[in-house]
Amino acid sequence: MNFKIGVIGLGIMGQRMMNGMAHHPSFQVTDIWDLNTSASKKFPDLIFHPNAQSLIESDIDAVYIATPPLSHIEYSRLALHANKAIFCEKPLAVDIKASQQLVDEVNASGLPNAINFPFASTPGVATLERLLKENTHGEIEQIDIRFHFSQWPRFWQQDAASWLSGRVQGGFLREVFSHFAYLTHRLIGECEIESKHLIYPKNSSQSENYILAQLNSGGIPISLNGGVGGAAPDYNEWTLYGSKKSYRFQDWAELKVGDEQRWYDVMPDVKESAPLEFQLNALVKTLEGTPALPSFEDGLKVQHLVENLLH
Repeated sequence: MNFKIGVIGLGIMGQRMMNGMAHHPSFQVTDIWDLNTSASKKFPDLIFHPNAQSLIESDIDAVYIATPPLSHIEYSRLALHANKAIFCEKPLAVDIKASQQLVDEVNASGLPNAINFPFASTPGVATLERLLKENTHGEIEQIDIRFHFSQWPRFWQQDAASWLSGRVQGGFLREVFSHFAYLTHRLIGECEIESKHLIYPKNSSQSENYILAQLNSGGIPISLNGGVGGAAPDYNEWTLYGSKKSYRFQDWAELKVGDEQRWYDVMPDVKESAPLEFQLNALVKTLEGTPALPSFEDGLKVQHLVENLLH
């Protein structure tokens, strides 16, 4: 089946998704819109609408929302009223109460809905999930989540720095940790916050540049440590320490197994060369009525954790 997609937001994420869909047999991007009307010049063959509502009410099957978080609820609700399926960037939003109302409406509608957490379709995550079910790791002793960014926003995000660097809707907890919050919820369970310590820049409007927090999921202690600044490569790690074996997922795709001696590479079930293709394959299933991506409800659970860390 071929799905006609309308894209709201033509920044780096919107354009990346459009490029992926252009090379996927099940998608055709036909309609676009962005607040910056000059963005239409890059896509002369597509229909550029005067506003989001016009795009959503056009002849499309689903809308992909790739705008800053503060606008997600507005555009999602427009899509609901137009009876269109929704694929939305993370985080779901920043206002928990408003997000809960939206999720209730989305669930009542029965329309396909999904949040773009790529770990949902990453083969390495599926491999790790299978290994954990085999229970060769023994007892889970602890989980450790670590991040480092030499600068924030990252160099490839500078076009979106106006909002990514701000405290209202930006920051690495919303932009990066939310992925690992989803990963933890999927593999271990929902988390509670036991303690947290955040440091912000002197400019009070800027997003966080350091966090040290202790979380808990079903009695399993989870440490979270992340910061911005320092001449070193960016990295991310999610490590599960088991009494017999440990597992580490790092830099988005590398799965390793550890023992008392060293870390060993684990080959995923599927060649991990096209993560966007995997995500789009899962989106096809979701739009066809078999959910294969995190729902808005899943996104709300992640949002709860992230916003409660920030506030």
